[in-house]
Amino acid sequence: MIGSNITKNRIERSFGRFFNLESITRLSTLHEDSQEDSQETIHEQCLLDISEYDIIEDTNEKHTTRKSLVDTADLLHEKLAFLTGGTSEDCPILTFPDNPFNDLTEDKYKRLVTYLTQVPSENQRRSGFIIIIDRRSDRWLTVNSIMMYIESYFPFPIKCIYLLRPCSWMQRALSQLIMFKAKSSAYPLITCQSLAELHEYICPNQLSKDLGGSIDFNLSDWIEQRAIIEKLTQSIREFHDTISTFIKHCDQITFPNSVDLTQKILIQHLTQKNELEHELQRIQ
Repeated sequence: MIGSNITKNRIERSFGRFFNLESITRLSTLHEDSQEDSQETIHEQCLLDISEYDIIEDTNEKHTTRKSLVDTADLLHEKLAFLTGGTSEDCPILTFPDNPFNDLTEDKYKRLVTYLTQVPSENQRRSGFIIIIDRRSDRWLTVNSIMMYIESYFPFPIKCIYLLRPCSWMQRALSQLIMFKAKSSAYPLITCQSLAELHEYICPNQLSKDLGGSIDFNLSDWIEQRAIIEKLTQSIREFHDTISTFIKHCDQITFPNSVDLTQKILIQHLTQKNELEHELQRIQ
């Protein structure tokens, strides 16, 4: 038994970081580093302030509940809704742009909102979202539709909704007749007649250029970068599962008194350890 204890100590020295919860902490640190590096790349390429966004969620989360880019890429390209990384009062800004040529159905709305609202960090989600509905070139009918969608389904708190109202002559004439419906919204609603009025509530440097802001938002670049980030996320999750299995296996080892068998175990686990280190270096 003394020989077995010595062998166990040798293995623990060799694989120390894989034998206990330090490995999980190490992975968590890797997640944070990957998040910071990924966000710096996005900030440099798009000049977007998304430093608070979570790239990697807790690996213990049930991944099946999360939507992936693949689920919504077709809708994202329609530019029906997007996140630029802008915030107001530490709340992420979700924009429904002035896009009257694309029909935002309830099904499209739910798929988009489900995906986009999982992008910001958990703290930001809990703080609530700022929603901007730009319908300057559209009709009051679409305003009422999207307000109904929001009241029917929004997975996180809403801090405030800012509505850029339809501004055609006919729509202005209808505004007094229809506005009372919007005012009955379950969420705080501020109606703006112009971008200048919107800027009284939200700093322009947190808005995209189509809203008179300074964020040069490129949707195609954003989608491409999200794809890279999600691929990295998946790699880290898979590595986490692999290393967890390895740790569990090591903890459950029964060490034989045979020197030859012990050496075989050492060689086998040394090989697995090296493979894990190579995979970790690849992810980093």
